[in-house]
Amino acid sequence: MKRLRTYFNSLSPAERVSFLADVGTSESYIRKAICVGTIGPRMAIRIERATNGLVTRAELRPDIFGPIDAGQGRAGGVPKPPSTGEPSEGGSTTNLLQRIND
Repeated sequence: MKRLRTYFNSLSPAERVSFLADVGTSESYIRKAICVGTIGPRMAIRIERATNGLVTRAELRPDIFGPIDAGQGRAGGVPKPPSTGEPSEGGSTTNLLQRIND
């Protein structure tokens, strides 16, 4: 949940609105899930997709999706999200990932 908290708090207000729409939930639900420390498996999948894999379903629900593979930093059996082949705008994903990992 720490990575989700860091990711969510790093978003601008406009990015939060977009993220919440992609995930299909409210800010209050996300904040409560972070505080309580649990999130539903379907929501975990939607969060993984909305974050392009920066926050994985296995991080959010290791009891369901298995442990993180230390060698690749990914859950066992969870493929890496496909790349669009287009550069990200301003390297925002790279910068965001660096902020989350710091």
